[in-house]
Amino acid sequence: MIELGYNFLHWFKRHYFLYIFGLLECFKPLNPFLYEMMVTTKNITEQQYNEDIRPISAYTTAITALLIFLVINFCMFNYIYVISFVGGLVVSVFVWQSDTLPQLQVAEGFLGCVIATEIIYYASIYVCENTNGDFASLTAYIRAVPLGARVLGSILAQILVTNKTLSLHELAFLSVPATGQAICLVFHLPVMVELDEPPEPFLPKMSWFKSKFKETFSNKHVLKWSLWSAFTMCGHARVSAMMQPMWREAQQEDGEMLYNGAVDGIAAFLAFLGVLLCGMMKGNWRYSNALLLVTSLVQTCLLMALASVESVWDSNICYIVLEIVYHFVMTSISAMIAESIHRKGSFGIVFSFIGLVSAIFNVIFTCVLNERVISLTFQEHFVVYGGYHLVIAMLVISCWFSKL
Repeated sequence: MIELGYNFLHWFKRHYFLYIFGLLECFKPLNPFLYEMMVTTKNITEQQYNEDIRPISAYTTAITALLIFLVINFCMFNYIYVISFVGGLVVSVFVWQSDTLPQLQVAEGFLGCVIATEIIYYASIYVCENTNGDFASLTAYIRAVPLGARVLGSILAQILVTNKTLSLHELAFLSVPATGQAICLVFHLPVMVELDEPPEPFLPKMSWFKSKFKETFSNKHVLKWSLWSAFTMCGHARVSAMMQPMWREAQQEDGEMLYNGAVDGIAAFLAFLGVLLCGMMKGNWRYSNALLLVTSLVQTCLLMALASVESVWDSNICYIVLEIVYHFVMTSISAMIAESIHRKGSFGIVFSFIGLVSAIFNVIFTCVLNERVISLTFQEHFVVYGGYHLVIAMLVISCWFSKL
């Protein structure tokens, strides 16, 4: 019996627990309907949610990302997962049970902490024990897992909402058991740590960190890819945050049923296929400028289209294509970054730097585009974000002519 069990499980590698953890942690059926739930079932107004709650996650994301950037090279990646599962559990329980503004602000604050750890989850596969050096495949698998969880959660939520099997409040509970099971898996995760050990005293540690940072970004391509990834991550987060309020407005005007889960599930499924396809391809840094430029221009065109279309279904198509393009290209660029620094550099420094820069720009957008400062329509928001990606494209062109 023992021999049979061994023969059956010999293929199972410990880093597969990382995939299972990501699947459980990212299984959030409520997410496509989160905005709708908050403004219809909680004891708050839509204005309070937009002005007093949602911005908090941007600030806590930036603070947590800064802390992660400073400590990631001095500890195991596993410790960052503590922030992830504690924050995820607090968010799931508070969103399910809380009803007042202060409680929901606490939940939003912890949500920001969870968002900040996401980039470390993607990077942790590179420092797992007993993983091969096929960075394209590793990157595709680790990025496909959250998309797979999103597909399952979104489609399940749509079925339950459409059939009126569960209310939105009851739907919020479904995230709690999955998060609880993810906590149990933390103790089975592989050891995830950079091989280089820093010195013990504080001042030598800072000197070591500075030299490691310079060494990591001495490759100009890595710096360019990292900055582009950070800027694009920020743009993706801003656009994603606009979709649910836009869907709600369209639903109120047309009186149609909410199809948030279906749209989000289709977008995640096609992005999932695109990511797996990307894992079968080998990125070539010689064409990286062309890839970054075309991607930024495509995102600009799609966002300008989002700003001009009137049909909610046309806007859904634009959103789905945006998701496919974003996840496909981010997978390709992340694999190229990993391939470039695995012999000389630090995965923790690069990917925590990407998360930090993205979070800082998100805070800037949050402060500038806050409804208390300037009130924009959805179409005007998309024009701003389209212009933002156009600026990114212009920066890529300048790098190209500078032969960076």
